[in-house]
Amino acid sequence: MAKQTKIQEMKNLLSKPELWIGFVTVFVIAVVAGTILVSSIRNSWTTKKEQAEPQTQTVSRPVTPTIMPTQVPSEVVTRLANTAGQYEVQEGDNFWKISEKVCETGIYFESIQIQNGYESKTLHAGDLITVDCSQ
Repeated sequence: MAKQTKIQEMKNLLSKPELWIGFVTVFVIAVVAGTILVSSIRNSWTTKKEQAEPQTQTVSRPVTPTIMPTQVPSEVVTRLANTAGQYEVQEGDNFWKISEKVCETGIYFESIQIQNGYESKTLHAGDLITVDCSQ
């Protein structure tokens, strides 16, 4: 008889909606907490992996290549020697573009800028500047 009473009490307990609402609430909270935990672990692994991988760095200014005298063809030397002169700045020009137009490479942009005293000035269309690709 006591066994039947306990079974009846269990049936009564399981038929109450408050019990099921509590179970569902706990289940939802556990799922949300687990999702947040897994997400934070993935983020920390990704961050650690990114930190371990070497980062590619961009160089803000070009590096002048070292050229041995035996590697420089005479026509290049002649072309560079003949490039010193005046240049009239065109709309949209900057020192890199001028260096590419006149010297056929942008690596002389900084020396052109310094030669003409434009360290803190801006180029304007119509400005006359000296361009010497041999420096």
